[in-house]
Amino acid sequence: MVMIGRLMAVTLVAVGVMACHRAARVEPWPPPHFRVYPSSDGRIELEFNAPALLAAGDSMVLNVRRFHCHLDACSGAAENWRPGAHWEVDRPEIASVSASGRLLALRAGWVWVTITKGDTVLRRHLEVMKPVASLTWEPLIAHAFVGDTIRMRAVARDSAGRVVRVIHGAGSRGCDLGGAFFSGGDLIPSRPGACEVDAVLGARVAAAKFLVEVRPIH
Repeated sequence: MVMIGRLMAVTLVAVGVMACHRAARVEPWPPPHFRVYPSSDGRIELEFNAPALLAAGDSMVLNVRRFHCHLDACSGAAENWRPGAHWEVDRPEIASVSASGRLLALRAGWVWVTITKGDTVLRRHLEVMKPVASLTWEPLIAHAFVGDTIRMRAVARDSAGRVVRVIHGAGSRGCDLGGAFFSGGDLIPSRPGACEVDAVLGARVAAAKFLVEVRPIH
């Protein structure tokens, strides 16, 4: 009973601190890059499209996507938040952002990117890596068998061919093989079919297509 009382007290104190923070407009840690609001027939989700990783020299226009969701089904589109929005970075030597929301990665390091419009604040912790000249899957496979461990690793190289970063795993597209990506980036398919996966780094996309077949019995 004493332990339960202590837990309730700690919970109430934590709730009180959060309420004070909210009143003072202090964001939770880590600050979110998305927010969820209830609606009459589901929920509204706002997602800041700032990526988690860019290479020095990359540039992109930031925006916000608005999704209308009911249960697990969501539909949405990009919203033009640039009029009336305020953009900022905490380390302008790492990346800069214009008044229109164009982000320019300058040199390697970490930076917080923030967009504020009205009472909504969205943030993203962004890593800027060294300049990248190419992004490729290595090794690039064409065929695999059900049950195989497929190494999904994309390699970013600089202009001299040196490896800058190895990206483990990627977003799948048109791949319904009953398997799943593991934390190390490996994919183990459980049924045959065609698969196409993408590795994305800034504006670079490395696509890999392969066919998964049932292993023949000899």
